[in-house]
Amino acid sequence: MNKGISVILAEIMLVTISVGLMSMFYVFYDSSSKQAMENAEEQGDDLACIRNSNLVIEEISERNLTLKNLGSTNLNASHISVYLDNAPLEAIVPEGTLKPGDRILVVLSVAPPVGSRMKISGDCNTGDEVYVR
Repeated sequence: MNKGISVILAEIMLVTISVGLMSMFYVFYDSSSKQAMENAEEQGDDLACIRNSNLVIEEISERNLTLKNLGSTNLNASHISVYLDNAPLEAIVPEGTLKPGDRILVVLSVAPPVGSRMKISGDCNTGDEVYVR
């Protein structure tokens, strides 16, 4: 009588272990590659947004700020933020969408003093920065 496991049983166990390990590696690889593709797609969308949006300060007059969309994509006006010397400034921004070439008038809570720095930020955190004259 032979002691130990038979050759057939040993082969079946080796095949089962191999299939199990390969399955685990496949699941790990698949989830890692999906995450990498999602990250790449998100970065591509962000880059396209940054390249296509161009919101500029066209004119500053007392408490009025005229902004123009010089980009090639629509911008959401509710995403516009105004800063005075890097501090957030309250402003009344009209709601709606700025199509390429559109202008909007933003009413500031205070008139910016001469020499101060006005900054706007819109979709994709892009915007413009000018010194008040």
